[in-house]
Amino acid sequence: MEPTTNEKISDKEETAGTEATTQQNSIYDELLSKYIAVWIWSIMFGSVSGLFYSSSASARGYSDRWVAFIALSLITSSIGLVAVLIAYRELYKCLKEYLLPRFFMKDKGDTEAFVRHIKNAFLMLFVALLVRILSVTFEMVLTLLQF
Repeated sequence: MEPTTNEKISDKEETAGTEATTQQNSIYDELLSKYIAVWIWSIMFGSVSGLFYSSSASARGYSDRWVAFIALSLITSSIGLVAVLIAYRELYKCLKEYLLPRFFMKDKGDTEAFVRHIKNAFLMLFVALLVRILSVTFEMVLTLLQF
């Protein structure tokens, strides 16, 4: 049995409606993925900035007899600052290779580069955090030994 003209038109309208809905969902998915990418990048940048501010303080005001602990604290702080600077570099690369092209050049951006740079920035943030905890521990020992 051959479909009538009205059934053919109805099928075409249904197909067009489904395509419009799919296109609208695609637009929402694109906007959501942009929002999530900026959100993740902003959280990483804020975390790295907070750790940089925290790590830039060094041990001061301790007597000369604890020079070894002070040197160890400064070395760990320096390692932490280097890790933070590497994390900043990775976040900059992520911004340059993915976020800016995606927002301003209507390019899709390199998703693999985004994931790689965010992962490297997180790794360096984790290293800097561990080093900062170690540095704080050294400073606490210095404070306790002064009494």
